[in-house]
Amino acid sequence: MVQVEIDVNKKYIFPQEICVVKYAEKYLIIAPEYANWIVLDSEEQLSILNYFKQGHTILETLSNSFKEDDVNCVVCQIEARCFCNKNIHNSVEDSRCLHLYLTNKCNLLCPHCYMLSGKSNENELTTEQITTLIYNYKTIAKGTRLTISGGEPTIRADFLEIVKYASELGLEIKLLTNGALLTKTIIETLSQYISSVQISIDGFSEESNATIRGKNHFQKALNSLDNFIKNGVETSVAITPPYSILKLHLDDYVDFSERLVEKYKGKPFCVKFTEGLSKGRKINPSKLENEKYSKLIKTIQTKIYGLEYEFIHFVEIMSNDIINDNCMFGVFAVASNGDVYFCPEIGKLHPVANIKKDSFNDILQKSLAAEKATSVTQLEPCRDCELRYICGGGCRIDEFPGISEIVSFEKVTPVKVMHRNCTSKIKNKFYDLMIKSNEYLYK
Repeated sequence: MVQVEIDVNKKYIFPQEICVVKYAEKYLIIAPEYANWIVLDSEEQLSILNYFKQGHTILETLSNSFKEDDVNCVVCQIEARCFCNKNIHNSVEDSRCLHLYLTNKCNLLCPHCYMLSGKSNENELTTEQITTLIYNYKTIAKGTRLTISGGEPTIRADFLEIVKYASELGLEIKLLTNGALLTKTIIETLSQYISSVQISIDGFSEESNATIRGKNHFQKALNSLDNFIKNGVETSVAITPPYSILKLHLDDYVDFSERLVEKYKGKPFCVKFTEGLSKGRKINPSKLENEKYSKLIKTIQTKIYGLEYEFIHFVEIMSNDIINDNCMFGVFAVASNGDVYFCPEIGKLHPVANIKKDSFNDILQKSLAAEKATSVTQLEPCRDCELRYICGGGCRIDEFPGISEIVSFEKVTPVKVMHRNCTSKIKNKFYDLMIKSNEYLYK
């Protein structure tokens, strides 16, 4: 427990905009501009907060008729949450990243693959075109992060050359791979250049994985996982089981995940389950099926970690003093043929440019325009919501009909085009997370 000495003559200067929301017999005191909040238990504590807002010191408040425990509770919340002295930074700036799909070629033919990977795309980018893109992203866009995926990116003969080049430019590199083609020697070399890796394993055994990803890949992926961890790389396993298999083998997936978590306890490792399925090579899940799927995934995550992943993620994000004003829409996502998209979910979008034909500066300006136009400050009803920088507005593609059809955002009037059908259920979800996170962190 951390103990901090507080001056009883201290006065608090509160954020200019404060919203009070009564929810679940609690009072949520929200500072929208700072994506910050405190949770009060009673009207008595709310009165104490208002007394502080009038300019009274802690000592003056204690000398009033207020209960000492209630005063202490309010003061502790203000101090713990830095409610009157919050430093914030923008999530978009933090999450700005070049998502590079090196190739569409893949050694597997997974039924749920939304990229429909297998064969190479026509006219895939050359080594020179890729390194030029990475250089421009670093020097012109001032980018700091690069995510490399495919298809299977390690299948390219120039893969290591590209990774080494990006690393020498100072980019933080994340690799998405199935891990089946990586030897111990390659991983030792690769680990010098990348900061994190995500390995896809969709089964819980050799047999179950074979029905999804094909034969003889399960152990190879596990070996790659082990070698990355031994080389100190932050590693995760991404699991995307088909709904038909998941509902029959939920406990098997839990057992498999728990074994991995226990094996790599204390190491930079986690297991992540995809929370929703997209249309793939052989699947096209309905909305109802996806809802059932999502519930099963939450059950698994809770059994593995004791807490839902959604809650863990929320605490991690909001503990970093981040303003969520966008979902990453506007980032560079470049397909293997050079087509440029504003979101990594390239299968749901139209290309906006191609790096072979369009200047990098022009593409960058389009990207920045898309990012600005889809900020919560421009969307309805988000821009006037007290949760705008906490919620972030949700996925721009899924939540705002019509955004996926827009190619250029430079002449768009966002408030007329981009409207989210927000519901009390969505807001209540965040209220619950806010209350739960305060109880988890401070009580």
